[in-house]
Amino acid sequence: MAAKQEKKAQPTETQTQSAPRKVASKNVALAASEKAGIVIGAWPGTEDLMKSVWGKMIPSGKLFRVITIQEGKSLQDELAELVAEESVADEFVYAAPNLIPCSKLSMEDLRMSLAYVFADGKTDFTTPLPGLYVKDALINLFASVQGKDDNEFLTAYAARFRSRPVAAGFTFGNIVTPVNRGDPCENRVIEAMLRKKFITANAVGFAAIASLVKKLIDE
Repeated sequence: MAAKQEKKAQPTETQTQSAPRKVASKNVALAASEKAGIVIGAWPGTEDLMKSVWGKMIPSGKLFRVITIQEGKSLQDELAELVAEESVADEFVYAAPNLIPCSKLSMEDLRMSLAYVFADGKTDFTTPLPGLYVKDALINLFASVQGKDDNEFLTAYAARFRSRPVAAGFTFGNIVTPVNRGDPCENRVIEAMLRKKFITANAVGFAAIASLVKKLIDE
């Protein structure tokens, strides 16, 4: 009677998320389960902190990547690189730097169609908020929309491939608070962490609130 073959232990959801990403050898395609469905942009030097806070807030078992983004890099260039990246899923959520989640998030939160609205009513799609992207749709748009700035490009993407966006703003709702100064009001930042879904920060603003982000992780 043939000996029974031992079954290899399958990775748990936690192991899947925390294990180092496998690098495929040449001519070997990555399985869908090995591709990141969430990609988080981070300013240089903030990668570890962003990985920790996102790892705490996203649904358990969701594979995600944190990538370094230099200030001034075009969002279109970054999206084009993600389209070409084998380790990124065909449908992926991307959050430009530095977007800080303030509470537990569902995939519905991350896939929601959002647009930042300024106090004067101007709509902006380049403010860092999570968004769902489909590689085939991006390729289609890259081919048909050229010479546009990032906001024009993302406005066109939203119009063609997303539902009507939910308005997000600093002065209304509970979605986002921007921190773009080196001396933000700490009480307002703490209030945002208690009430809002996200804080968005440029490199200067993030440096000013990094200690509060660490406390958010430790809670």
